[in-house]
Amino acid sequence: MKDSTTDTRPFSIADIAAATARRLGDGWTVGRSNWGTAGYLRGPYATRFTIGTDERSPEEGGDLTIRYEPQLADLDGFPADPALPGDVYKDRCGVQFMFASPDDGLDAVADLVADTIRAITGTDDEDDDPQQPATAGLAAEVRQQIEELLNRWARAADPDEGSNDEEHEVGVDMAELLWQLHGSLPPRG
Repeated sequence: MKDSTTDTRPFSIADIAAATARRLGDGWTVGRSNWGTAGYLRGPYATRFTIGTDERSPEEGGDLTIRYEPQLADLDGFPADPALPGDVYKDRCGVQFMFASPDDGLDAVADLVADTIRAITGTDDEDDDPQQPATAGLAAEVRQQIEELLNRWARAADPDEGSNDEEHEVGVDMAELLWQLHGSLPPRG
């Protein structure tokens, strides 16, 4: 992966995350662990990506990894079998970069990580708009229902305007919404 134009100054995992966020564009934010040993990327998805290392073979220095929750990736509508860049392998909690090395330099590693996240999310091209989660419409509807329930709860709990009966009814409606979201109860007619 190394080329002669790559900057090889020392960098941390958190530096990789920051450089990757810049490559992914607007809507991507980055966080870092206190010592820079992990970087956290959040984009326009429910899924958060954690960049770190797999230390199962500490004598070998460990492999660079991206970890994410497969359940959230399913909700976000990510491809089940993404076309990952060469030498990047999927495992049960994310992907591993088998041959990436600090010697490759920050630019080359960040390019590879950005390409990998684009493959995972189904936006293989730098100019692609983020794939909108299949559940985006449902999420907006649920968010609106929750806001309405919270407004009703605030009115019902107001000592001057509300009543115990109103509070109870809102509580029942909240419980019903949670059961519907869980999939165990059909909507009330």
